[in-house]
Amino acid sequence: MSAGPSALQLVCKLPFDAEKERHPIDDSCGAAGSSSAGTPQAMQNTAKNDFCESSSPVVLTFRNFDDLQSNAEQAHVTFGSDAQIPHNRAALASLLQVGSGATVGEGSVVRVAAYVLDAHYSNVSNGETVNCKTKGAEWNDIHIVLGEQPDANACDSVTAEMSPHFRPELWSPTTLNNFSGRPLRFTGHLFFDASHSPCSGGKGSPARRSLFEIHPVYSVDVCRTKPAASAGITSACDPANDENWVSMDQWTGDSEGSSETSDGND
Repeated sequence: MSAGPSALQLVCKLPFDAEKERHPIDDSCGAAGSSSAGTPQAMQNTAKNDFCESSSPVVLTFRNFDDLQSNAEQAHVTFGSDAQIPHNRAALASLLQVGSGATVGEGSVVRVAAYVLDAHYSNVSNGETVNCKTKGAEWNDIHIVLGEQPDANACDSVTAEMSPHFRPELWSPTTLNNFSGRPLRFTGHLFFDASHSPCSGGKGSPARRSLFEIHPVYSVDVCRTKPAASAGITSACDPANDENWVSMDQWTGDSEGSSETSDGND
């Protein structure tokens, strides 16, 4: 199928170019989705559809997501509904200096190690503007709830989203949910979803600790060692050490385990 004027126009090589698969949405739904050009929703949709890995990933902790949220609020960034999406997203850039010395904000390439609490296709009944309001799993994001512990509360979670654009078949809720109890490392673009609110009083829709997400996801890696239940993720799965990780594609191709090491707690 040839790309039309409403197709997603890539201005860089996809970070997951070797695994990409073309879908109808790629040829019929551009970066702004179904929103009118120049509107806050169109600008937010375009931020969601940024697939350019312009720098090396910066490792973030869950606490960093709290600090990013706090700094966005101090910068008076509006959020809470589609009507509250900011008209100017410049304040969301360069919001936080992290331990590595890097400064991150919306648009930064980041990565985080976490457990998948739940993964599911979102908005399949109605679609959403970023994906041109089209129903069905193939046309919509995969919403991934990430926790520091396998049994973490959803209000303590961080969100990652897999866009339907060029999404590999392996990237599915079924695959992700099969990694219960084993940390995964997500790399992608830092994005502020102003259409929602973080948890308050133990409730959120969707529940999360911060509106900063990894969206879109560029890659997923599997920790070679499954940590003991009482240990933190970084005890065996330091996200900054590539030797601790193998790509999800390779792991699955190796029958989920031929390349793993064990601490005796599997």
